[in-house]
Amino acid sequence: MLSNISFQIPIGITFLTLILWLFIEHQKDKTKDKIIITKKKVIALIISICAVIILTVFFYQYQPIKALEKKNGISYLTNYTYNSFIVFDRNIKYVDSSCLSSFISVFPIGLIIGIWYIFKEETEHLKFIVPTVIISVLELIFIALNIMIEFLPNYIFVLGFHLLQIYMILYIFARIETRLFDLTKSAYVALIGLFFLMFMPAPKKISYVALNLSYIVFVLESYIILNYTDKRFWRLASWVFTVICIFEFVGYSIVNFV
Repeated sequence: MLSNISFQIPIGITFLTLILWLFIEHQKDKTKDKIIITKKKVIALIISICAVIILTVFFYQYQPIKALEKKNGISYLTNYTYNSFIVFDRNIKYVDSSCLSSFISVFPIGLIIGIWYIFKEETEHLKFIVPTVIISVLELIFIALNIMIEFLPNYIFVLGFHLLQIYMILYIFARIETRLFDLTKSAYVALIGLFFLMFMPAPKKISYVALNLSYIVFVLESYIILNYTDKRFWRLASWVFTVICIFEFVGYSIVNFV
């Protein structure tokens, strides 16, 4: 992810958003005379920055990646849903950018929770929710309008968007205690997300079975995230997402290396 400026820009936007939140959070705690920056945090930050610099220098390629196609970026927003299954389909090649591997961001569920939280007029976590939602919406507009920059293909730009969604999900699980959806409402929202997903572009050659399995997995992932306040779903999330990642990794390894 650090090897090229075409990756560095979208990933950098995600981390700049997180840095903005940390700055705002620090300003809040400073008024309470509470020191939140410890020696361990400073050392960890310095080591991280040094590691990034070293890795960037070692792997950096001076030629940016040029867009292979001028295609609407919407088709890349939900390709994570079927990545686990298309590795077994010989008719689909990864040279098709709509099939490129992506982060399991469970879009648009994290963004829905963030927007819903804002309209619930809760204030405790707005310092994180508001910046991440605003940046996410701006990136969505950028992707949907197919605003192409020569060295920033939209199928790479989407990776930064997905990564920000993952950080939103992590924050929601870790800090938000307000329950926005009960079990029944969670099911309804998951189904609304599925309805949205069914209208998203998918590879033309994808099999009927793989497409339907991707829909089932999406509903499961969505339902887990929507019940973020229930500790039973924490345990379930750690298993389900791990199994999905291992399944995709093993499947890709078998198909391409055995």
